[in-house]
Amino acid sequence: MNKKHSIFILLIVLLLFLGCSTQSGYKIKSFFFDGVPNPNNITFQDTIKIVNKDTIVVTNTIKEIIPIKGSIHQPYKERKCFECHDEKNRTKEKLPLQELCFSCHNGFNSDYKVIHGPVESGHCTKCHNPHKTEEKKLLYSVQQNLCLQCHNKTDVLSNSFHAEIGEQSCIECHNPHGGENKMFLKKTACLQCHTTITEEKQYLHGPVAAGECAACHKPHGSKESKLLMNIGNKLCLNCHNSAEIYVADYHNKTKKQDCTSCHDPHGSSQSFLLIKRTR
Repeated sequence: MNKKHSIFILLIVLLLFLGCSTQSGYKIKSFFFDGVPNPNNITFQDTIKIVNKDTIVVTNTIKEIIPIKGSIHQPYKERKCFECHDEKNRTKEKLPLQELCFSCHNGFNSDYKVIHGPVESGHCTKCHNPHKTEEKKLLYSVQQNLCLQCHNKTDVLSNSFHAEIGEQSCIECHNPHGGENKMFLKKTACLQCHTTITEEKQYLHGPVAAGECAACHKPHGSKESKLLMNIGNKLCLNCHNSAEIYVADYHNKTKKQDCTSCHDPHGSSQSFLLIKRTR
């Protein structure tokens, strides 16, 4: 046996020995040979052959794919098809869709005071692909076109607040699952534009600190100035008890004076949200 044959046999033995680990085997084999499929990029494709009404043959063929940049549903990635699909009929879910999704993704239909229609009815696949997408969180799209499948574009853009949003994604301001108000506004939505509301303020008004701007403001439009839900002390007394307020002498003398004459409705560097007076 010449030296070349000895080296070749040694390489074969080495490949067989180290090939026990799928990933290490790939690294070694791909070093010497072209076209070795990466195990991280391999998926299996089922081929279904119906022999007769009682016999169905399923065979697996391997194909190499390029990993998608978006997201993959974990059961699909792990080929655990029957976690979602009926074993006897793969085209059917093993449970009604509402029960199926919430068996793993619980809380989406109970964590909010107001729930988005598709969430409440369990129609998750209106927005999410159950297998894989090129977007995050299995969304079909993160752009406006996803929401405008159901929400009329003319109605949306007729709102003066939406008139200049351009290509901004709806979910930057609205929670797609639900919220504390019927518009599903996120707690950070208002502060994306109104950035100075909380600046240099040691004390914040409760609704501001909680991001509940809609407790005082109508987010889309109001007949009152500054989109307020009501004017004067009527707004403040929706939450603050008048009997407790007017028991104090300094408030008794100012019953007709607006609360905002002394208190900043958003926040202040002074306790009780008092407006700092300059002498």
